[in-house]
Amino acid sequence: MQKQLLLLLISISVTLTVSAQSKSPKTTDPKAAVGAALIKFPGFDTSQMQQLLRAKRKYCVPLPTWIPAGFKVEKVITKIGAKVKPDDHEVYVVYARKTDKGKKQSFTIEAGLGGIGDLPYTPTHTIKSAMGEIELCYEPKDEDDNNKPIKRYVRSHWFDCNNTAWAYGSVRGASYEDNKTEMISVEDTKKILASMKRL
Repeated sequence: MQKQLLLLLISISVTLTVSAQSKSPKTTDPKAAVGAALIKFPGFDTSQMQQLLRAKRKYCVPLPTWIPAGFKVEKVITKIGAKVKPDDHEVYVVYARKTDKGKKQSFTIEAGLGGIGDLPYTPTHTIKSAMGEIELCYEPKDEDDNNKPIKRYVRSHWFDCNNTAWAYGSVRGASYEDNKTEMISVEDTKKILASMKRL
């Protein structure tokens, strides 16, 4: 009888221990999380990815899992600290590369955190991605100028990542009118957008 009681108590103890372990939150190794993200999302260095993973605590962040050869993340901006007003929050990533001709190609993935508005252009392409359909304006027609294509203009309409709006486009202030910059082909642009996944 005492033997059976002892076995029962041991059995209950083991069951409770296993149950407690299964309910306890999993701890994530920060280095492992950064390493996994660097493998999945090309172009980043460790400090840039750490910066975005911190931003991910507040906002959903979509990134391309495919970028054309030679592209690297040039800059990550995350302006979301406790001392920053919500309307002044910023999160964006700048990718860039030099072409064989010595020109620069670049694009951004940017969050719309301070108020957004729709583009006045009809999309030229609709790309399916893990973020849903992304509408791209690649040299769209300008209705105010006899429907002429807007040369060297590229931007997506806003797309959703868990209630945060994001857009793909050219780098702020960058001009494709000079001889130092070059557009990314429409085929590569579509592949970048099709590869978008949540960080």
